Amino acid sequence: MNFLRDRELAWRFRENSVGSRERFHYFLAISFLTWLASSNILSSSVWIVLDWWLIATDIALLAICIVGSILCYRTNRNGDDREFIARAVCIGFPICIQAALLGIAISLVWNSGMGLASIHFERLREIPDSFSAFLFEVILGVYFYWRLDTALRIAAGGA
Repeated sequence: MNFLRDRELAWRFRENSVGSRERFHYFLAISFLTWLASSNILSSSVWIVLDWWLIATDIALLAICIVGSILCYRTNRNGDDREFIARAVCIGFPICIQAALLGIAISLVWNSGMGLASIHFERLREIPDSFSAFLFEVILGVYFYWRLDTALRIAAGGA
């Protein structure tokens, strides 16, 4: 892998000498850097109120991203083993929109349900918001990679 020599990598792409496995490693690396940049752990404003559930959310999302990417890569490889990154990015776009809509629906149900339930059950008010965020993000992360895996199976001719 080229960590600093972007032009060397560009020449290797031009010569078609960057293999599928190495491309997948770049895909994982950029996914990790994106996760790192958006994580609660690195957010300077969160350090003051960083609690266990925010850290657990970051760790769970990183694990979901790595495991989901590996499973999707294997699904594509077991099919026609072509264009994994292009397929994952393009097919992932409408799945992101689906996940966002699902997230809105879950939020509406969760917040209205918690509001009504907390009127009758005082202990529900003690559930931290970060725990709710943990559940929410894990559900949406698993949903995203589950849908992506099934769609890649179709695209790669394995369904």
